[in-house]
Amino acid sequence: MKRGAITVDVDPVPGLDPWDTAVPRILDLLGAVDVRATFFVTGSLVDGPRAGRVLRDAVARGHEVASHSHTHPGGFGALDAARQAEELDTAAATLADATGAPVVGFRAPAWDAGVVTLQLLAERGYRYDSSACPTWLAPLGRAAARWFRRPVRPFGPAAWQRAPLAPYHVDPDAPWRAGGGALVEVPVGVTWGRLPAWSTPTALVPGPVRAAVRRGWLAGPAPVWLLHAHDVVDVPRPWSMPPVDARVAMIVAWLRAARDALALQTVRELADAC
Repeated sequence: MKRGAITVDVDPVPGLDPWDTAVPRILDLLGAVDVRATFFVTGSLVDGPRAGRVLRDAVARGHEVASHSHTHPGGFGALDAARQAEELDTAAATLADATGAPVVGFRAPAWDAGVVTLQLLAERGYRYDSSACPTWLAPLGRAAARWFRRPVRPFGPAAWQRAPLAPYHVDPDAPWRAGGGALVEVPVGVTWGRLPAWSTPTALVPGPVRAAVRRGWLAGPAPVWLLHAHDVVDVPRPWSMPPVDARVAMIVAWLRAARDALALQTVRELADAC
């Protein structure tokens, strides 16, 4: 059976404590369909005993906790090496202290990782990166970020658009190409024509279109699905979203389809099999 993975990005959202409702709700949804996932957690959100309890509960249930940087800064891949290193090191220490397990995976904020990012990860012995989202819609994502005046650079350097769709060992000098590096890139899954298939855009399209997107995602060589912790709660957004109940139903349907069609693993397990 083809391998795949479910991933959850835990981002900072104004006014939202992710450990109160969002992450526990996702843990319950995953448990109800018997699916393990990888949580990419922003380190600065781990700021009290409740966060530690929730993360240790996630690990006890068989989920993986990986890094999503420490403060989730915009334009991560364009930051200087010292700032990126600080983000990586502080997040890794915070998450390891909270869970009791070492951090071996990373996903950059807004999928914005550059050559320096992956070199820093390799130097620190990370097993994998999962920042590549190889879609030709990257320029539109960057234009939308400017339109909404968000200080991010979605999808990182344009070369990521051409990255392989299945996990691969990176070329250290051009990580969007396969090479001989020890670090493994595990791209976020896309659908036919390299269209994005993560939770937010799929929640915005009609049901039949969403089903087609899911079929296209499942057809990929190693499908990795991305949802955000705040997808299961009400938070202010610059665009209109379906009601929470409808979003949760969509997530459950996607999880069930993935469970039935794929051998779902953590992202680390996908990287180890590469």
